[in-house]
Amino acid sequence: MYGPLFYLLPVLSVIAETVVRAVFPLLIGCMIAYVVNILMCFYEKGYARICRMAAIAPLQRPICMTLSYLSLVLVMLILWWMIVPQLLSCIRIIATDFPQVLELLCEWANEHLQMDLGMGNEIQAWMDEPFCWDTLIQKIPRLAKSMKSSLEKLGSFLLIFLPGLMFSFYLLAAKESLLRTSITLIDRCFGVFRGKKIRYVLTVLNQSFHRFLVGQTVEAVILGVLCAIGMWILQLPYAAMIGCLVGVTALLPVIGAYIGAAVGACMLLTVSPVKALIFLVFLTILQQIEGNFIYPRVVGHSIGLPGIWVLAAVIAGGGSFGIWGILFAVPLAATVYHLLGSRNS
Repeated sequence: MYGPLFYLLPVLSVIAETVVRAVFPLLIGCMIAYVVNILMCFYEKGYARICRMAAIAPLQRPICMTLSYLSLVLVMLILWWMIVPQLLSCIRIIATDFPQVLELLCEWANEHLQMDLGMGNEIQAWMDEPFCWDTLIQKIPRLAKSMKSSLEKLGSFLLIFLPGLMFSFYLLAAKESLLRTSITLIDRCFGVFRGKKIRYVLTVLNQSFHRFLVGQTVEAVILGVLCAIGMWILQLPYAAMIGCLVGVTALLPVIGAYIGAAVGACMLLTVSPVKALIFLVFLTILQQIEGNFIYPRVVGHSIGLPGIWVLAAVIAGGGSFGIWGILFAVPLAATVYHLLGSRNS
């Protein structure tokens, strides 16, 4: 009834999963190298303009590659320094003051909205519950098991990330020779005529992803700065930190800013429910402006894609493949748009 391929599907699935698991560190290395190469190209252009002496020309690659990795590490450290300490402080405040915050919310709702949330007695009982050492001792094995699982996940992450990082070093150090080898391999496998077409498609795809990453980063910086300035004008606390957080999460198209909004609202909720509501209204308006005007113009202009195509790609990609669809839909749509336009011309 079924062909032989049907019975081989489970075996092929296991083989494909094994192959993907084996080459996954190499894929991580390729992604790291691709991102770092954007910075490295920028540094190499500046190095070529400043240092014209032939004696120091061989130092261009190691110096620019080192500066690129250090720049990314420096940016991550600055973001960590700006966000994490205050975020941990906010989490600690939420953990210690959450019952009081809920009680204040209930009182505010009862007073202004004539809503009886029915949570006052439960909150008071929770606050008055005595500390019990027996309950804490019973939770220790569970905490140890959770810590062991977290350490195992961290170890598996390092086993994947560190080889990928080392692989990215080799890719960037010999990218020209690897490019020449890839061109020769494509021509040998597909012929010169078809190989030329394949190389053209890959070139357009590379340009689309390159411009998309740059445009998305610029757009995230714009959104973070506007958020911080708006919160400062509205005299909301944590303006710089929440603006930075919103900018970082905005690296994910469309959905990222909502993650930043949720975290920022939780932080402001510990200060004042009214200020948290003002922040949500402000950020909603800002996201509408960003999504309809700034994002299509900045990202769409950088990749040569009309704004309507950008919005359509984000909606279709996110609806079909989630976050990965949102990340890859816009550059893929730009590639298709460019290829169709060049073919028609």
